[in-house]
Amino acid sequence: MTQYVSESQRQPSVLLVGPRIVGDDVVGGTKISFESLVDYFSASDFWTTQVVNLSRSRQTLGFFRFCTNVAVLIRSIILTAVKLPRSDVVALNISPHGLIGSGPIFWLLAKMFRKPVAIRVFGGDLDAVLSTANPLLRHLGKVTYLSSDLILLQTKQLVESFSHLKNVRFLPTGREVSSGCRIRKACRHLMFVAQLRREKGIPEIIAAAKVLGDQVTINVYGHAMPGFDPSELTAISNIRYFGEVDHASVTQAMLQNDVLLFPSYYDGEGYPGAVIEALQTGMPVIATRWKSLPEIITDRDNGMLIEPKSADALCSAIQELIDDPDLVTRLSTSAAARGRDFSSLGINKEYDQQLRRVAGLGAPLCAE
Repeated sequence: MTQYVSESQRQPSVLLVGPRIVGDDVVGGTKISFESLVDYFSASDFWTTQVVNLSRSRQTLGFFRFCTNVAVLIRSIILTAVKLPRSDVVALNISPHGLIGSGPIFWLLAKMFRKPVAIRVFGGDLDAVLSTANPLLRHLGKVTYLSSDLILLQTKQLVESFSHLKNVRFLPTGREVSSGCRIRKACRHLMFVAQLRREKGIPEIIAAAKVLGDQVTINVYGHAMPGFDPSELTAISNIRYFGEVDHASVTQAMLQNDVLLFPSYYDGEGYPGAVIEALQTGMPVIATRWKSLPEIITDRDNGMLIEPKSADALCSAIQELIDDPDLVTRLSTSAAARGRDFSSLGINKEYDQQLRRVAGLGAPLCAE
């Protein structure tokens, strides 16, 4: 890949603000996406890259969590203020709740230094979070970060919700799986990977496992979030719980499984990285008709869609795939094709192009 670089006395600089993978904190799709972005820009021949990390070093609860978050915010503000003068554009990568709490501060800092601002919001519930926020915070958002030069949203549903804003663009989650792709021909080994929350459909998975018995093995990967006891999983004979493992191990495990279970009704669901990675490995997905999941999964094309909170629907979908190996193969073939739409390289290149536009740098990306 070659790039045309604008004529200037110095290399343009981008300031990336977002959550990095650090310490023993929980690693979710947001951090994986931001790390991919940092790697992409760090390898760029066009940009110099500065990074401000929004992550805290470990999980804490209650008052200690609040204190840690405040300390991280103060540190991030100071680092941003120090690095902004040497930047041509600032790109804030953040969750909806983080945006409401700290977005106005980062926006104000950028404007003080007269720097253009791009905001990438992770997750699929910015509209819901804003609608339930304090009216004062909603107004503050309207006059600050919602007037940024660019707002990148993860789902088409969100883009439609904010279509009244002229600065909104669609930018989905991206992934690049190096473990390969395999066309499935049976449904025997099922997989679930996500943070373990009940709203991710864990009770429905447990109920389906009990009904299906030794027809299937369900392999579960993920960090148990507060309020969930992993012994609920280990008590079921055909469920194997592996806990939280590193990202490379999860993608490798995907090749050993036949179907991904994702019966989520989690309010913050956007374009889950686990679903995209499953597609990229050729694994069909059983997902719910929830939020923007139907934007990724097409029923009976690259997976199956079921109603949320229905163990019976989940069990029936799995049973149909057990009984019809040809359907599994058709879904797997389409899953692999759909997964190619979410290449992290292509998505990061689009992000790059948008930042150049916002910064007024007329230097288009050009592939050989």
